[in-house]
Amino acid sequence: MSRIGRNIGALTPPLVVAAMTAAFWTGTAAAHADHGIPPEEAWSAWVFDPIIIVPLMLALWLYALGRRRLSPTRRRPAEALAFTIGAAMLVLALVSPVDALGETLLSFHMVQHMLLVAVAPPLLLLGRPGSAFRLALPEGSISRLASHPVGRPLVRTAIFLTGLVPATVVHALALWLWHAPPLFEAALENEFIHTLEHMSFFGAALLFWFAVLGAGRVPRTALSGALASFITFLHSGMLGGILSLAPVPLYPAYGDRPTLWRFDLLTDQQLAGAIMWVPIGPAYLAAALWLLFKVLKTRDAPA
Repeated sequence: MSRIGRNIGALTPPLVVAAMTAAFWTGTAAAHADHGIPPEEAWSAWVFDPIIIVPLMLALWLYALGRRRLSPTRRRPAEALAFTIGAAMLVLALVSPVDALGETLLSFHMVQHMLLVAVAPPLLLLGRPGSAFRLALPEGSISRLASHPVGRPLVRTAIFLTGLVPATVVHALALWLWHAPPLFEAALENEFIHTLEHMSFFGAALLFWFAVLGAGRVPRTALSGALASFITFLHSGMLGGILSLAPVPLYPAYGDRPTLWRFDLLTDQQLAGAIMWVPIGPAYLAAALWLLFKVLKTRDAPA
């Protein structure tokens, strides 16, 4: 079997999950109000768009179908729980009022980003959806994709991007570029750019967490994975610090919407920076510490 054929199975989780969830954002236009949402209207801002719901239900159905076809010895309840919670985090980010409120408050927008980059992706991948999806999809479909003239270069690109260094760089670029004021405000004002922003965050995060979790399964790469996680912890914390400590609002496009929640622009921005700094940062730090523990455990093991 070719190298592509051997690796395509391992790539099934990010490829399939990304393809499923990428479809969610094609229907998010209806979710975003052209005015601020006050607290009393927050719970009415749910988005039950079939273009969002159907792909999510399809992904869950495929996962459940594949899990049923796994041998009993390979069915680990913790994996199914992780995948289910990860899917729930996508619902929270894209269906719940968190999405619509991101148009009113930068802090809610940052909560959504946290769910898309640091919560949902690792949980989905910890569920090991690759085995389940391979068993749920028609037999031989993965191999045909890997050998197809159109699919072959796409698969090669995917294999390259799930390398630890490329994945870490892509993830960093997504975080920093989309938080640059011109791009961030463009996403607020243009639905297509907003869709692209969310797809970039989630897709880059899938690549990064796939690479990091994969590094933890191979002793010789665990240290590199720990370094990548720690570097991401540092630069994401730096970005959060910039938002929290900036003396002026960086995203004036929010206008007076935060006042509906008794915030001003700068206070809302400081809270958003704290969300990136505190809840998001520990996810990367925890990954780094977990990988370091695996390195030390391997070195301490008897020869």
